[in-house]
Amino acid sequence: MGDIGKGSLLRGKTGCESRVKWEGKKPLDGKDAWSTIAQGKESPHDLILLNVTPFGGAIRMGDWKLVHNGAAVAGATSAEGPETWELFNLRNDPSEKTNLVETNARVFRRLKSQLDQLEIESVAPHIPPNRLPDNFEVPKIWGHKN
Repeated sequence: MGDIGKGSLLRGKTGCESRVKWEGKKPLDGKDAWSTIAQGKESPHDLILLNVTPFGGAIRMGDWKLVHNGAAVAGATSAEGPETWELFNLRNDPSEKTNLVETNARVFRRLKSQLDQLEIESVAPHIPPNRLPDNFEVPKIWGHKN
């Protein structure tokens, strides 16, 4: 697993608490998740899409979480390095340390199929290319090269 930067799909970047209040509106899918949030009850959702882009994303189904190119950060316009897939059982491994893609191929294929379908159904993001000016030198403190 590579560096986990701001906007990463890995734990600690998406496992944060969220609060939403939209006066007069109902949940978009018609399922009320309040008892899950407030009382820890089982979620009414079969799957939770964490994000999907043309080059990465993440989905959660039950105890399982699948991450595609998880080290890609928010605002990136392409995945850097080789394509990666990571599968975690969050009940047994809440810190996402053990990649189970190789040992749980059936679960991987099922979640990948769902993520692929959601990517097909989604609207492509409108992200301008992330390019630095030609003469820009990245400060050493950033920890990466031009």
